Amino acid sequence: MIALLDARYPSHALKAVTQAFIAPDLPKRNPAIKELGTIGYSDEIGTRAVFLFDVPDAMIAEFLTTQSQRTAYISARAPGFACGVHVGQTVAEAIPALRPMYA
Repeated sequence: MIALLDARYPSHALKAVTQAFIAPDLPKRNPAIKELGTIGYSDEIGTRAVFLFDVPDAMIAEFLTTQSQRTAYISARAPGFACGVHVGQTVAEAIPALRPMYA
C-alpha cells in the first residue's frame, strides 16, 4: 500500500519540529517501510511536509501505530504540530480496481 503522511505546523515551530524529528528517542519506523519521496514548503498558513511511503500490506497496522507514536512525540515538543495519514493504492493499482464501477 501507499501511505501519504501530511505534517503541518506553524512556521515559528520549525526549530522545535526539526529537533524532535532528529531526536534519537523518536520512535523508529520498521526498515521494511520505504520512503518514496518527500516535499516540504511554506505558505501563508505555515509550513507543511508531505511524505510518501511504500508500506507492505501486512504492516499497515504497525505503520499507523508507529506513526501515531511519532506524531504524539513531536506534538508534545512542537506546539501547533498536526499530522494526518492517508492510506491507499497507487493510481496504477486503483484504476483497474475501480473500472467496474464505470462500466
